[in-house]
Amino acid sequence: MNSPICRCSLVRGYTWLLVVVLIMMGTANVAAQTASARPHGSALQSGDLIWPRSPSSIVPYDSSEEVTREVAAAQWQLERDGFVAKVRSDPTSSPELRQLATYLEALSYGEFATRYLSDVDTARIAEYGGLDDIFSVGHVGIIDVVGGVPYVIEAVWGGIKKVQRISYDDWLKARPSSWVWVARPVAMSDKQRSSFVEEARSFVGRPYDFWNFDLSDDSAFYCSKLVWLAYRRAVGHSIDGHAPTRSFWFSPKQLWSLHRSGILQNVNVPRQYSY
Repeated sequence: MNSPICRCSLVRGYTWLLVVVLIMMGTANVAAQTASARPHGSALQSGDLIWPRSPSSIVPYDSSEEVTREVAAAQWQLERDGFVAKVRSDPTSSPELRQLATYLEALSYGEFATRYLSDVDTARIAEYGGLDDIFSVGHVGIIDVVGGVPYVIEAVWGGIKKVQRISYDDWLKARPSSWVWVARPVAMSDKQRSSFVEEARSFVGRPYDFWNFDLSDDSAFYCSKLVWLAYRRAVGHSIDGHAPTRSFWFSPKQLWSLHRSGILQNVNVPRQYSY
């Protein structure tokens, strides 16, 4: 027969277990309440980075409207072939640029998407169950808050083909089915954060060019290049620690992945992805 002391110990044990469960449930509820599929503008700060993605489709590499993989692939291949032809026909093209053109000519859209949209080595796709199971990202913008009103500075293609500054409300309306991820650069002073946004704002109106691999060239931009160059000029070093000349694009997914190294702090994460 159990003694009264044993029964009391069991009661205390069950009580503590119940307390722990309630605390865990409360923590989960708080987390659920703080993450929103489409966060309110009041949650955003100048210098925040923002990524859109629909749960049912992929934001294309050119930051235009969300399309099927087949449409994006056909467009990318057409642009790639044009880039390769331009490089080879230009007598001033450097040996490095010609070597890059040769590499891209042999690159399939699937291989490109694996690196650019998902930042995953081709050999690891099976580990994550395929590209659609990975956090595939095709676009990123910069938040600019003025007088309590948030705006998004972004380099976009589609019918715009330039760097634009648009209100966050209008940005959301243009993406009615998209969820929104937000992260905040950590090691920035208030002055650097302000300079970061001012640099991005100074590029508004510049043309869009996805096929410019020199991140220090401010004559034209794609979305993540805009973030990279504005950050470098504001802070004095690149956000990913690498030089501006690349043999591949600096992607929105590479930016998002920087939260794992503490360079970015997650502010809004509507869904935890498998990678």
